[in-house]
Amino acid sequence: MAEDNTQLETLNLIQKATIRRLEEKGLDVGKLAVRGQKSKTLASLSATASIADGEFKRLTNTAYKAQVNIYLVIKVTKRSDEEERREVMNRILLSALQILDMQDLGLKIDPIAPVKFREFTSEEEAQNGQMLYVVQFKTGFTLRKMTDDEIETDLLKVGLTEQSAPGGEVSTGAEITIS
Repeated sequence: MAEDNTQLETLNLIQKATIRRLEEKGLDVGKLAVRGQKSKTLASLSATASIADGEFKRLTNTAYKAQVNIYLVIKVTKRSDEEERREVMNRILLSALQILDMQDLGLKIDPIAPVKFREFTSEEEAQNGQMLYVVQFKTGFTLRKMTDDEIETDLLKVGLTEQSAPGGEVSTGAEITIS
């Protein structure tokens, strides 16, 4: 059953749950080793997930559909030649796709679908035995119009707090911080 998350936390929850799902299925961030041969390291892996863009579409007077793109950045470090790095990266890339495809991550979101991938390895990274790929996935979720009280309660749940301005005045929006 989908986790009952607050609407304002949805993007952060998707990012965290994406990495958690990869790790739960054996694509651990850190050292990739051959099963049963822990002393033989295949490569060092780092992965991050972020949501950098999306679109909103009005469904009704009280609801929107948020269509968002999840960008999974995968970086492999292997000091061997480029061909071996590519072989490792290709396996990781396709494993990540299989692990995330059609998943809702336990959240109230549409199943995740792959969109595209691209290599972003710089010359310097290649010389240092690294390879960087970005894999784009898409998902969506519905946002219903919230009351002012619900918004304030939701903001408090995610840790936004108002700070007192000098002289005890109420702070401006620019002074609201994430704690």
